Amino acid sequence: MFEEDDGVTLMMDIPGVAPDSVDVSVENRALTVHGTNNAPAPEGYRRIYAEYAPAAFERAFSLPDTLDADGIEASHRDGVLVLTFKKGEAATPKQIKVKAAKGARTNRRTGERNNGTQ
Repeated sequence: MFEEDDGVTLMMDIPGVAPDSVDVSVENRALTVHGTNNAPAPEGYRRIYAEYAPAAFERAFSLPDTLDADGIEASHRDGVLVLTFKKGEAATPKQIKVKAAKGARTNRRTGERNNGTQ
């Protein structure tokens, strides 16, 4: 992964995999890339040796909250898959105010309820 000012780029070697054999999905901040290397021998030839055997693959990555999961761009060239993510707004911390509840209270030690009168 390479970080830039406006986003992050992930480059993945996937030799022998056609662009239409690759699926990229994001669910719950998890990026999943899976596909199949299915490079058949040319017509009239018999395979004697193959650097990359036909096989399925899957890789998963956790995405940081600072990336926009909706703004992913994917390209494929010369056996390299390039995924580009735009930076989104960083998650901002929130302070939550606790309010007093009205009505009956429960004694934590005894479990007894009272109506606020003692």
